[in-house]
Amino acid sequence: MLDCYDSSGSPEKQMIQAVQEIFKAVRLDSQSARVTGFALLTAMPMSETVEFLASGKIQANEFDALVCSSGSEVYYPGTYTEEDGRLFPDPDYASHIDYRWGCEGLKKTIWKLLNAPDGDRNSAASSHIQEDLKSSNAHCISYLIKDPSKARKVDDLRQKLRMRGLRCHPMYSRSSTRMQIVPLLASRAQALRYLFVRWRLNVANMYVFLGESGDTDYEEMISGTHKTIIMKGVVAKGSEELLRTSGSYLRDDIVPPESPLVTYVSGKAKADEIANALKQVSKSAAGM
Repeated sequence: MLDCYDSSGSPEKQMIQAVQEIFKAVRLDSQSARVTGFALLTAMPMSETVEFLASGKIQANEFDALVCSSGSEVYYPGTYTEEDGRLFPDPDYASHIDYRWGCEGLKKTIWKLLNAPDGDRNSAASSHIQEDLKSSNAHCISYLIKDPSKARKVDDLRQKLRMRGLRCHPMYSRSSTRMQIVPLLASRAQALRYLFVRWRLNVANMYVFLGESGDTDYEEMISGTHKTIIMKGVVAKGSEELLRTSGSYLRDDIVPPESPLVTYVSGKAKADEIANALKQVSKSAAGM
């Protein structure tokens, strides 16, 4: 889960290079490679994810799971496919996250909150966002953010939605160029927990690769019993400045500044360096 995007929100090739080196690192140990699966967690929709991977000659079925659109859809490229070869989302996950999800009501409320004070769709003041239909799905409402300086912070937005009886998960992604609203039970971090429930995968045996910053759900991806490898210098710009209002909780309240479950490598690390980092964080975790 490396949120590497340029200033327009397009994925950068450095993400492909990192994924390829991670594959190589795991396959250096033939014994562990036989029992290791791969999952990609991204804010991109499935179609864009597959297209981007193909640009780096990576087949979607090299991943056991694809968690797309900020955790609103889960795909299993090796098993869940339709007759024409298209990927088919996990219907059980869709049912799981559908709890209290009122998509149409949310759209109207979000538009009013993010646009002009009177919610006038035709107001000149409302031009800083635009619905991103390409990135939206049944459980993800996506918007293009034309002017991040006018965007509401996640804390503020979440509070106002709750005051209206709408419980959901708003987040900014792709270098602050998108805002995505997903169900309360959906997110990339919660999708990892779902894989534990669905496939009995022990979260403590998971290794998550991150940059030093990312989308506004970044901190959720560090917290937990899994191990985290942070790749330095990979992500040029995250979206965290749109997370908190002043006086809110701090990052250290969510993520400890130092943890035996977290280690660091260079963003340009080769397979052997990544393999060593995996061994290092495993030993540190075993000593807890």
